[in-house]
Amino acid sequence: MMLKKLLVFGIIVLTAIAISGPVYGQDLKNLNIMTEYYPPYNYEKDDQLQGIAVDLLLAASEEAGMPVTKADINLMQWSTAYQKTVKEAGNLLFSTTRTKAREKTFKWAGPIASDNSCLMVKKENNINFNSLKDIKKKNYKIGVVQDDVAMQLLLEKGVPAENLVPRPFPGLCLIDLFRNNIDAWAYGENAVLWMLGLYGFNSSEYESALTFSEGYLYFAFNPKVSDGIVNALQKGVDTVKQNGKYDEIITTYR
Repeated sequence: MMLKKLLVFGIIVLTAIAISGPVYGQDLKNLNIMTEYYPPYNYEKDDQLQGIAVDLLLAASEEAGMPVTKADINLMQWSTAYQKTVKEAGNLLFSTTRTKAREKTFKWAGPIASDNSCLMVKKENNINFNSLKDIKKKNYKIGVVQDDVAMQLLLEKGVPAENLVPRPFPGLCLIDLFRNNIDAWAYGENAVLWMLGLYGFNSSEYESALTFSEGYLYFAFNPKVSDGIVNALQKGVDTVKQNGKYDEIITTYR
């Protein structure tokens, strides 16, 4: 049943990709706002978009005087949304890890929260990593989401592309890990643990074998979006963190 849910979710997202089109504008409310399935920050449950980043965007945009609603946010495949934000004006993507390599690719507002990238394994397989060099040395197969920060970081750190198994959706990586089609899944640790719980897996059967990156999640804008829009959302985020609303949002997802 849990595997069926993951496959159905993939079909729903592909359908959304097929019918959605670019939205242009220089007002936050008119941007093409995109997100992916990445709990607890942005995800869909019971046909409702929710998460820390979703709630923060709604609250911060209201503070900025340009209120966004959940209906304005498109849930999409990460790689498609990422490439659209890189190449097309008028796009906003979250939650996006801010890295040195990505710094000039986007304009940024945030941070939303801290986030660690790890190698998640099944305990029963007794797989250990002393360092990322073990991936090549032991010829491990590592599941990754296409264009996700974990994939980009592993390649930057010298992990051979042939050791990576890219998938369009995180749910497919989870299935691969469950079925032992891969040795480990490189992804955000919090997101993996949330997905295990949401889809009925026993999280105690999995563990992080190695944390290889610590960073922060942000709202990422195409660089052609005006500084005024970016700065307005940044001020909104700052206000939400100062007035206590951010703490209330975090508490909701504990």
